[in-house]
Amino acid sequence: MAALMENRGAICANDVDPIRAQRLSYNLRLQGCLIAEVRVGRGEKLGEELSGCFDRVLVDAPCSGEGRFVVFEPGTSRSWSKRTVAECVRLQRRLLASGTRALKPGGALVYSTCTLNLDENERIVQWALDTLPLDVEKLPLAIPGTYEGMARGLDPRVSKALRIFPDAQKEGFFICRLRKIR
Repeated sequence: MAALMENRGAICANDVDPIRAQRLSYNLRLQGCLIAEVRVGRGEKLGEELSGCFDRVLVDAPCSGEGRFVVFEPGTSRSWSKRTVAECVRLQRRLLASGTRALKPGGALVYSTCTLNLDENERIVQWALDTLPLDVEKLPLAIPGTYEGMARGLDPRVSKALRIFPDAQKEGFFICRLRKIR
């Protein structure tokens, strides 16, 4: 993001884990990023603390990680469970609501996960459309293995989201750009 911004402006990065935040700070400096401040705190609280402050928000949500499973490595899926998915969904909703509160009206929010299930992806977007002042925007990405979001039974706007299926070069991923409409 700093490269896209040509190291101008300001980025507020947030992680709940102090060790990951420290690693992020180190990696940002290593890559020459001069405009990022790394905070340690609960993302669910960021919207209250910094309401209406941001032009853009990235919610790279904790998820069940299905897009990272490797068929021939059973250990990659060992921690997955229906309970984990349900816990992730609850947290993802809180993070998305917080990110929306942190946005200025007209601002853009990108929601992403590295999982493949509908509950953590398209159904979260549907929940956001039903609950938050957001609309979906099409993402102009040209990545091999990218498909429209699965909107069967959901609002057709959900199909503007993108699914990136795993292959030998990349992990599975979901990404959706939303716009705050008021």
